[in-house]
Amino acid sequence: MDINSEISKVKGVGAVRAEAFHKLGIMTVHDLAMHFPRAYDIFMPPVSLGKLRNGYVETIAVTLTSPAKLVARGGKKSIVMLSVREGTETATLMWFNLPFIRKTLTVGKRLFFRGRVSMRGRSAYIIQPQIYTPEEYAKLCGLMQPVYRLSAGLSNEFIRKTVLSLTDVIKSGTADYLTRKDLKTLSLMDRAQAVVSIHSPRSGEDYVEARHRLAFDELIGFAYEIKTLRDEEKLEAPICGGREIGICNEFLKSLPFEPTKAQKYAINDVMTDITKDLFSTRLVQGDVGCGKTLVAMYALLACALAGKNACCLAPTRVLAMQHYRDMKEAFAPYGVEVLLYVGGLSKKERERITELAGVDHLNFDIFSCSTENEDGQAVLFGNKDTGRNEKKKGCVIVGTHAVLRDGTNLGDPAVVVIDEQHRFGVKQREYFMRKAVRPYTLVMSATPIPRSLAMVMYGDRNVSIIDEMPAGRLKIKNCVVGPEKRGTSYDFIAARVAEGRQAYVICPMIEESEELDASNVTDYAQALSEEFKDKGITVGCLHGRMKAQEKDEVLDAFYRGETDVLVSTTVVEVGVNVPNATVMMIENAERFGLAQLHQLRGRIARSTHQGYCIFIKNASSELIDKRLDILVEYNDGMLVAQKDLELRGPGDMFGVKQSGEVSFGLADITTDSQILKDAMDFLDSMDQKSLDAMLERGRGIIEVRSEADVL
Repeated sequence: MDINSEISKVKGVGAVRAEAFHKLGIMTVHDLAMHFPRAYDIFMPPVSLGKLRNGYVETIAVTLTSPAKLVARGGKKSIVMLSVREGTETATLMWFNLPFIRKTLTVGKRLFFRGRVSMRGRSAYIIQPQIYTPEEYAKLCGLMQPVYRLSAGLSNEFIRKTVLSLTDVIKSGTADYLTRKDLKTLSLMDRAQAVVSIHSPRSGEDYVEARHRLAFDELIGFAYEIKTLRDEEKLEAPICGGREIGICNEFLKSLPFEPTKAQKYAINDVMTDITKDLFSTRLVQGDVGCGKTLVAMYALLACALAGKNACCLAPTRVLAMQHYRDMKEAFAPYGVEVLLYVGGLSKKERERITELAGVDHLNFDIFSCSTENEDGQAVLFGNKDTGRNEKKKGCVIVGTHAVLRDGTNLGDPAVVVIDEQHRFGVKQREYFMRKAVRPYTLVMSATPIPRSLAMVMYGDRNVSIIDEMPAGRLKIKNCVVGPEKRGTSYDFIAARVAEGRQAYVICPMIEESEELDASNVTDYAQALSEEFKDKGITVGCLHGRMKAQEKDEVLDAFYRGETDVLVSTTVVEVGVNVPNATVMMIENAERFGLAQLHQLRGRIARSTHQGYCIFIKNASSELIDKRLDILVEYNDGMLVAQKDLELRGPGDMFGVKQSGEVSFGLADITTDSQILKDAMDFLDSMDQKSLDAMLERGRGIIEVRSEADVL
């Protein structure tokens, strides 16, 4: 038996369990070794009955003073109920459909019970608790028991015992690409020991060291990608000159509002980049609603005026449609064509956009371009007799990541904007770096990125922060209520609609089924429509199962004010801008992450009207209440992220689901930014020969994404 042996050859596995392992992508012993726990179950010392916390898994140790009761529920259904006492405190333990368990629960016996606590008023219940003797629990107390991702036919206990039985095979078969000197310099655990310890840590400290080492292994390939990009990221030539910048400044003066100082600083950074042959990538970071899009529009317009194509990528069709509409209107007076490229286009439509992105009819003269006023009369901008030569205009292509996936030829865009790219656009940057002409890439992020990570990703001079909101914006008023206040919340929404405002109602995603999501939202919208029928309030419905055209129609109706209330899933989370919407009600708020809730409420209060966000929670615990209270107290995204991190701990070390394009098994790109920096510094310290040798030793361990992975 060795590290490359088939999983079916492992003692106790057999053909049936091997199939179950295959469903998890586990074909060999090595694959099983790399199947790291998704969380850990920590057996803590028992607590007294008076200190039980709602929603938490707790352990109690009691001597039984009364027999368990069996409550029949018809058929084979039953409930075993056991009342336990400790001084004046009591609790009720319940087991469903396990009548035989009463034989274990004999009066006078001292037992340990472990399960999730449910408080109903002052009464404590523990549902389906596990039972241990004092001796059994003593062996488990303080240990971190691994919790694995499973498939049908595999239990967590079976995987745990199988990994444990293979400890020697895993340890002897796990190679290390770092030398002993490297390990000492980096203060890292040996890789073989780290793999063993991550499955069965001897202590919290042992886990931290093992995770640190394995996170380093995951991040060093990513660090190599960043290093490669940063070594190449310099514009080959300026994109535009003073003429284009002058026209863009006129565009800023024509706006119906004054840009904030922070916006002006960011725009100045961009202007310097594209006119002085400097950096080819910049991160513009700012909270939702701070006005990052204006900075992007400045760069896109300058590029197009200089006769070069530009591209704006949005993560969703909804946001792409909104940018297309806004930019088409804003750029029309300057003779700049704006094209929309989203998924689902026919081959003929894609070919037409490809043609438009490079044909001569895009030549407009900025000083003789005309449009029509409200009376249908042509209005000239500037004078044909200025003496300036006509200059070919580029076009702006607005689209989703379908632009990359479809391999469309858009004429090597000179400026690329990646909007709301929560995982910082590294893959997209790499894609455009491979183009014949390297573009200027502007990455826009509302996700709070620690300064240390931003410096690693973009360098100390390539980051612009927009840290103020447009003038006249009022802070959103927030409240957290239970389902009993839903009717009152509906009345509040109706009152705001009566004042001429609009509202969102957000329903949570149902992970198991996208169809259930659609049904959930549709049923809710119908019920809400009935609720508001007598008040003349119109209700729209938006969810992921709708066809693209249907989504566009629903959003357009809401944007034009034809719909008063929009019931939606989180499809509206990113970038949707309806300034007249001032109320958001979020159902089952406890099921969302804090960052997502903050993004959602960023859809309201995008004007001078007061905004209101109502978080309805259908479950309550100490942790849930603390998390939602953060949103009530803070409106600043960076503070929300900081408080959330303080509450859940760095990296949510005992299990948290990661999302986003750049995801890892153990590493968290945000909270592990120091490990990423250590990896970057380590790579920078090596000459090319040493680097190549290390990468060769790390084959199969260090993941450096290929061009195919970028797409």
